[in-house]
Amino acid sequence: LHMAQSVFKKLWLANPDILASEVFVTKEKKDEVILQWHVLHDDETPFHQAYFQPREKNIISILRRIQMVLTCAPYRLYKHLQEYEPAIATPASVYEFYCQYYSHILLHGCPCHIEQTPFRTKEDFIKFLWYILYTTESIPNEYVLPGAPFGYPLLLTAD
Repeated sequence: LHMAQSVFKKLWLANPDILASEVFVTKEKKDEVILQWHVLHDDETPFHQAYFQPREKNIISILRRIQMVLTCAPYRLYKHLQEYEPAIATPASVYEFYCQYYSHILLHGCPCHIEQTPFRTKEDFIKFLWYILYTTESIPNEYVLPGAPFGYPLLLTAD
């Protein structure tokens, strides 16, 4: 066990390109999947940080469309690196990513039609909102955003 912990510590400190992600591209009218390699923690360009995939698989396609880099690395690797706090897609980290990089995500600015966003449909946007909301322990069935949405375009209005 000590040897394995030493290996993971060395990997974390060396920060090599060991996290693979699939990038879907269209070339000559054919869809292709390209493999890209990422470091464990991207301190220089955090927008390109690779995140371990969330447990909720139904949200992955939306996260990719908002340009989150999701690694193909197994959850087991995340568990081994957990003491170093690697990036993992959770409701809170997705919300933080969206708030920090919404200008890179919503390329046409706001207000805009849902079809002009990476969400594409009302159903996918609702799925995204349900994902980033969490329930409070004190009041069952009360849903809360991880932070204040003021100044961040979530396509919501005050009325």
